[in-house]
Amino acid sequence: MVLEPIPSALGHSADTHRWAREVLLRAWQRWYPGDKPSLEELQALQALAAHDGQYGRGWPNKPNPLTGYPTSMQFCNNWGAIQCKCKPQDGVCCDGCGYWYDSTPTPQGQRYFEQCFRCYATPEDGALDLIEFLAKGYRKVVEALPSGDLDEIAWQMRLGNYFHGFTTDKREAAHQYALAMDKQATAIAEALGEPKVVYLGGSGPVAGLSWPELGLIAAASAFGLAMLAPEALLIPLAAIGDAARYAGTKARKVIG
Repeated sequence: MVLEPIPSALGHSADTHRWAREVLLRAWQRWYPGDKPSLEELQALQALAAHDGQYGRGWPNKPNPLTGYPTSMQFCNNWGAIQCKCKPQDGVCCDGCGYWYDSTPTPQGQRYFEQCFRCYATPEDGALDLIEFLAKGYRKVVEALPSGDLDEIAWQMRLGNYFHGFTTDKREAAHQYALAMDKQATAIAEALGEPKVVYLGGSGPVAGLSWPELGLIAAASAFGLAMLAPEALLIPLAAIGDAARYAGTKARKVIG
């Protein structure tokens, strides 16, 4: 297996985004052999990894501000800030896990605590575990990926406690996370010279219709049924194409 060198600097350059796409595509093929992800899925998943795990390069190599113990999360190849089940003991985590901290909002303010995070041998292994982690434990998130709706993706993540955010208002926490993903997605699309196909909720091509509803419309069109409401004919063809991809990929994405 040939891996590109891991970008050494924290922060994201265009080269880093291009490197991460190649890693993500290889990881995807390991989990879904022979399957080609949609651009919506790739951009959303890559934006998540860029925001939450710095593409596995971790967080600044400095002591934990809670304890002063050094972190072991730098370049740990954790693409999704996925936590371990063990708890730190005097700044040390169990084998295969790195030491850092996490937080959760409370009515009294943000509460910080020590935490162990998974570490991986290679960037590709870390990206693979992110895909597997979502497929096995976050079905609604996986089902939302083809829609490109970052608010819906983040909302399903928040409902599943993938993250807690920085406010006790779950909707607002999800929207803040979606905003961060949207910023990364913009940079990713620019770096790869591709159209940005993910968006914040309500700004997509067909406001007011859910993706499952669009999937039904696309399926009915494919079979030549003529029983659709007249207004359905006004839906842009591009949106119907997206819905057809959604309808065709929804079931397979949660089967590991």
